[in-house]
Amino acid sequence: MVLQEACKFSDIAGMFYTNAIRRTAVALADWLRVQQKRGLIALDDIDEAAGMLLGMVASAPRRAALFGGRPLPSRAQIEARARACAALFLRGCQVGEFTAAEPN
Repeated sequence: MVLQEACKFSDIAGMFYTNAIRRTAVALADWLRVQQKRGLIALDDIDEAAGMLLGMVASAPRRAALFGGRPLPSRAQIEARARACAALFLRGCQVGEFTAAEPN
């Protein structure tokens, strides 16, 4: 909807990015920083990791709706995907576990 209206209202896409997408990424990065300071996770670039997690949660359903004509997921489906993505992500950066930065 934002992209459809962006041609009529040039500032709408930028405002949506700043006030919704970016604000969410900053809040998530702040939370990840707290978890890293607590020694629970290890991340090289917390801001990048926050973007990766948000992409993992939202990109596939959005692509399916935009390009595949699939309906948007229900609230329950969104919540289940968010939980699954968070668990996968947090296991991946958990201290003491294998991370992508470590050699095999």
